Amino acid sequence: MKQVSPEHSILLIDDDEDDAVLFGFAIEKVEKNIRFIHYPDSIKALKDLNSFTLNPDYIFLDLNMPKLSGIEVLKELKRVRRLWHIPVIIYSTTTNADHINQVKTLGATDFISKPNSLTDIIKAIDKVLSSL
Repeated sequence: MKQVSPEHSILLIDDDEDDAVLFGFAIEKVEKNIRFIHYPDSIKALKDLNSFTLNPDYIFLDLNMPKLSGIEVLKELKRVRRLWHIPVIIYSTTTNADHINQVKTLGATDFISKPNSLTDIIKAIDKVLSSL
């Protein structure tokens, strides 16, 4: 994996608290120098991203969320000039090929199906971060 400094951060936008806890633990195993930020509310995440409160280096985004779906969040992220350069990795349980193709067309950097084990989450995160 690339060397990262303590200033680097990963934002996870995901309404599932259990998945977020596991994801945060996996991030710590992959790279201790990355600050992990979790937002369970996609609307609040977008508000803070648009108001300069958040400026992450990477965004991991779930598709299946209440209020504002991950696809809608991705569209907004790629519409805002200040945010479009941030790599967005879709992190979802969906297996819908149309959704996967749609997010790639909309500018998602990668798509990860939520793994079932901590070991698989660590491998998936490490693979994505190593390729960025």
